Amino acid sequence: MNEGEVRELVENFRRHDLPLDAVHLDIHYMRGYRVFSVDPKRFPDLKGLAEDLAEAGVRLVAIIDPGVKADARYPLFMEAKQRGFFCKLPDGSDLLAPVWPGTCSFPDFTDPQVRAWWAGQYPQLL
Repeated sequence: MNEGEVRELVENFRRHDLPLDAVHLDIHYMRGYRVFSVDPKRFPDLKGLAEDLAEAGVRLVAIIDPGVKADARYPLFMEAKQRGFFCKLPDGSDLLAPVWPGTCSFPDFTDPQVRAWWAGQYPQLL
């Protein structure tokens, strides 16, 4: 799905007088399924889309996955890794597991600093 298709979906609901309170975006709005990123080809103006839908009384809800793609070229991953924010195995290495973007690490949400850091990522989406 892309921005145009979301707009068309909302318009079709309106045209057929169907109630619509929210549109949920799955992982396809992300760039390479990387959390807290937006694919600029599919969603060139996510902020504008969210604002337009809000004016129409429709909320835009974007999925946020806890898995962070383990990629040395991904700034979010590197920041979390350098700050020691990922869940650890008993040997002290980062817990890694396969998810949609590929191999991922997972923030340790039991740490208040990690929760605050994670919360600080949301504004970059809009």
